[in-house]
Amino acid sequence: MGGIATVLFTLIREKKSFSDLIIIALKKTELTEEISRRGAKLKIIPAGFIINPVSLLQILFFIRKNRIAIIHTHSVFPHIYGLLIKICSPKMLFVAHVHADIYRELISNVASPLKRKIYYFASFLGLKVCDAIVAISGAVRTDLIKKGISPQKIRVVYNGIDVEKIEKDAREHHDSGEIIGKIKNKRVVGTIGRITPIKNHRLLVLAAQEVIARYPDVMFIIVGEGKERKGLEKMVSDLGLKDHFIFTGWMDTPYSVLSSMDIFVLTSTWEGLGLVVLEAMALRKPVIATNVGGVPEIVDDGETGILIPSENIRALADTLLRLLNDSALRQRMGEKGKAVAARNFSISNMVTGIEQVYSSLAGVS
Repeated sequence: MGGIATVLFTLIREKKSFSDLIIIALKKTELTEEISRRGAKLKIIPAGFIINPVSLLQILFFIRKNRIAIIHTHSVFPHIYGLLIKICSPKMLFVAHVHADIYRELISNVASPLKRKIYYFASFLGLKVCDAIVAISGAVRTDLIKKGISPQKIRVVYNGIDVEKIEKDAREHHDSGEIIGKIKNKRVVGTIGRITPIKNHRLLVLAAQEVIARYPDVMFIIVGEGKERKGLEKMVSDLGLKDHFIFTGWMDTPYSVLSSMDIFVLTSTWEGLGLVVLEAMALRKPVIATNVGGVPEIVDDGETGILIPSENIRALADTLLRLLNDSALRQRMGEKGKAVAARNFSISNMVTGIEQVYSSLAGVS
C-alpha cells in the first residue's frame, strides 16, 4: 500500500480527530473501492489526468454545499485543482501534501513532454499559493525550498505505520501459501513496489547474478506490478536466473511474504520517504537501501540497515553477501529497526502532525 493510501486510510480510521473528513476522488479506482468499504464519506468526480472545467465546477459546488473549510490534496493533479479552487474561493484553506518529486510523478503518468511541462507549472503554482504544505520527509522539504517554495509554509510530517497491525496481518494472511512453499529452506532476499523505472529493480537482478554464483540456495522475490515487469522477467530469464526469482504480481496484503524475507532491498533512484522500508523494519527485517531522497531519514546506516550508492551493482552485491553471511547482524539490525519504526514513525505521530497543521491554519493554539 502506497504512502497516499496509508495517509487516507489512517485519517479514515481516526474518526475522533477527523470526524468531518470527506474524500473527493478524481476517478474510480481500487483505492476508492477500498475507501468505500471502510465506510468513509466519498465523492467521485471524474476527471482523470486532465483539467476538466465541468469537474472543477462540480467540485466547487460540492465544497460549498458541504461547507468544507479545508481542502487537502495528495499528488500532482489534485494540487492543480487545489490551485483552481483557491482562485475561485480565496478564503478556502488549502493544504498540499507532497509525497514525491512532482516532475518524477508526471513522468510516470503523462507521456507528452508538453503536457508534462504545463502540468508541472500548474502544480508548482498550486504549491506556491496553498496555505500550507505537508512534506513527508526532510528531503522533500529541502527539494521544495530549492525550487522556490517558502520554507515557512512547509511542515515535515512523516508517514506513520501501525506496527502491531502489520505483525497481525503477517500472521493471519495465508494467501501467499504457494509462494511460501517455494522458498522453504531457502535464504530469501526480496523487494516490494511498483515495477517502474524509478524503482530500478534491474539493479537487484544484476546484483543477484553475483550472489547466486556464490550461494545457489538464495531466492529473490519481487512483489509488485508495473509496466517494466515483462522486461524485467525477460532480463531474469536471459541471465539464467529464472529458477531463483519469484514475481508475485500485486498483493493487497504482502506482509506474509515480507515476513518470510531474510533481507529487504530497496533499489530506487529516488524516494520521498520509503514507506515500504518502514513496513519491513516493523517485521524486523534488515534493510539494504539506496542512499536517496528521504531514505536516510529512516535507515540508520550500520544500525537498522545499510545504505548504498544508487546504481552501484558492486555495493549491492557485496552488502547482500555480507548480510547473508551474518545471521547475528541481520537479527540485530532487525530488532533495532522495529524499535525505530515503532518509536519514530507511529500513526499517532502522523495524526498529531496533520492536526497541528490544520489547527495552525484555523488559528487554534
